[in-house]
Amino acid sequence: MQFFTIDDAHSKDLDDALAIEQDEGGTTHVYIAITAVADAVPKGSDLDLEACKRLATHYRAHDVVRAMLPVAVGSLLPGQQHRCLVMDAVLHGTQVQGFSAAVQEIRSGYKLAYEEIPGILCDGSHKLHQAMTLGQKIALGLLEQRRKQGALALYDLNEGWYTSEEGFILRAERVEATIGHVIVQEMMILMNRLMAEYAATVDVQSKGRDTIPILYRNHTARPNAPEQSLLLEQLAAARLDPSLLDALRARIHMVVNRATYHPTLAGHYGLALPAYLHCTSPLRRYADLVNQRQLLSHFRDEATPPYTQAELVTLAEDMNQRLQEQQTQRSEAAREQAARQAGHRLETRAPELLATMSAKDFERLVKTVVRTGMLNPQLVEAVQLRMKAGTLALLDIYYLLFRTPSLLLDWADLRQQVCGYLVKNPHLAVSVLALGTNLDGWSELRFEHQAEGLPHIRTFYVLAGLDPGPGKPSVSLLHPAPASSLREGKQRAAVSLVYLIANVPPPTWERPQQTPPAAAPKPVLINEHNSVGTLQEWCQRCKRPLPEYTFQAEGDPPKFVATVTVGKRAFTGLLASTKKDAKAGAAGLACQEFLAKG
Repeated sequence: MQFFTIDDAHSKDLDDALAIEQDEGGTTHVYIAITAVADAVPKGSDLDLEACKRLATHYRAHDVVRAMLPVAVGSLLPGQQHRCLVMDAVLHGTQVQGFSAAVQEIRSGYKLAYEEIPGILCDGSHKLHQAMTLGQKIALGLLEQRRKQGALALYDLNEGWYTSEEGFILRAERVEATIGHVIVQEMMILMNRLMAEYAATVDVQSKGRDTIPILYRNHTARPNAPEQSLLLEQLAAARLDPSLLDALRARIHMVVNRATYHPTLAGHYGLALPAYLHCTSPLRRYADLVNQRQLLSHFRDEATPPYTQAELVTLAEDMNQRLQEQQTQRSEAAREQAARQAGHRLETRAPELLATMSAKDFERLVKTVVRTGMLNPQLVEAVQLRMKAGTLALLDIYYLLFRTPSLLLDWADLRQQVCGYLVKNPHLAVSVLALGTNLDGWSELRFEHQAEGLPHIRTFYVLAGLDPGPGKPSVSLLHPAPASSLREGKQRAAVSLVYLIANVPPPTWERPQQTPPAAAPKPVLINEHNSVGTLQEWCQRCKRPLPEYTFQAEGDPPKFVATVTVGKRAFTGLLASTKKDAKAGAAGLACQEFLAKG
């Protein structure tokens, strides 16, 4: 077997190695070797106590800030012999036919960086080409299989992003590294999943236990989480429109909890798996080291595992608390660093340079300034330049309108300018308000409308509203936005709602001047009470598709609006007290159009 490792180019703590082979019958063996750190770091030793204190290896950019364990403990560097826990997963396609695990010596032959994988896949003469091609096929198949089962799993090789175990959106440092990340991630998920299922179901009654005591990796959704299918649809949409990624990333963080460790099994929401654990990174994560001790003890048929169930409960509670504290500290440090960088840029760069920053860098700048509450003239001018160029992003608009101090005049003036930008670009307003659903838990935007006039010269009056969150009153327009089309009316109403939420005096919309055509349609006498039948007869006589009706109810008591569709043409009537009258009104409009033409 030819083992190889895939990791960052600078990595030295290599926990895992892969080997992939396929027989003539199409059965594939995926060998995953995990360095046996537990043999070199006994429970309770000085190294173990220090590793427990650190919990994980921490990285920053291209360097290790603090390693959990020394590299010399068992890193799978090429050419070196190491004892490993090796799993042999037998697959036919992506279906697991079975697996076995044993402790054995292996030697890795290659240390590969993520960025090298595309080249190997394209080079038929490379010694690892066949294995890597198999690995890619299996990894993408496993990912697609999990996605169909409801996992928050997608990737984009062109844009360089992929989803983590918890469904969070990650970005590869270089686009060409993405497929390498996907291959490694899917192989590690495979081993962690199979080991979790095995630990939960293996018969160990002979040893006086029901199962192997182990730390599961549990992941749950919050009560406000939508159906997983909806999040998957949004992930798929973001794949087509990368501008949606940041808002979706924020929404996923809002609706799922952080994964935790516990010896009681609770399943994994993000992966859509009934059982999952961590055992593939014992050099970098303390939970993996603990689990490796338990697994090695079992596979060596030892009578008593290193940890009891009670010990694991105590350990899990301590780990979860400290990991959360570490995450909070890292987030605060990242915000402080972003604030320093933003301050430096505002002091040293002209507004023209700020305005030409990348969308992501400018977004960080806006967020940081908004968070501090101290408006900078350089930023104001840069925002004005981006509005003039039409490059002010949706997230920038959202933060400038809805996250800025409401009582400071400078911010109020900038909000008014940004609102004015939406008046000139009303198509952006609906998307800006939709961000509130993702970022702040707002309700879906709702519209009500009425229309007046003849079919060819109608005016629509549209109201908009939403609920900004639990305990907050609904926000709705009092005066409708007039427009010559329903689409334009919704855009104008959304702009007016933005003004209302941002506490900016509302815009004044001119009522559209409807100019009748030079030759008005020839009057057609239609029996109002039989317009439905008249339209049906006309469609049959002219061999057109038969009419199809849809209804919407508005208000309390409800009034009804009917839309009739004939082929590709649709006609929406006025509000009526009954569905019958609404249907007749819509049919009458269609008759006015079709019968006038003969």
